[in-house]
Amino acid sequence: MNRAARKCPPFAVAAAAHFAKEQKNSGFLRFNVIELARQIGWESGIVKRHLKQTEWLNDEKGAWRRTGINVSFSDLGLRVRSRGNFGFIIPCYFFILFIFS
Repeated sequence: MNRAARKCPPFAVAAAAHFAKEQKNSGFLRFNVIELARQIGWESGIVKRHLKQTEWLNDEKGAWRRTGINVSFSDLGLRVRSRGNFGFIIPCYFFILFIFS
């Protein structure tokens, strides 16, 4: 989990918020990706891409292997952009992260 937090800043922010609320490690995190993106000032698509990349690790030989982290997006999110940058995001997209040992 520490390696994923170092590799992915959005994951580090979400994990810190989760452990600030709950002092136990339940094996998964569930949080709103749109709110997370808004908190760190990134676009939601970039945050989702970074979170998905935590599933894979490039080892010292250059080979890709699974990290044991499974990222799953459970609810639909809609992003509406309009002319003149009056776009808004409907915050209904949740993220679930399962950590398997």
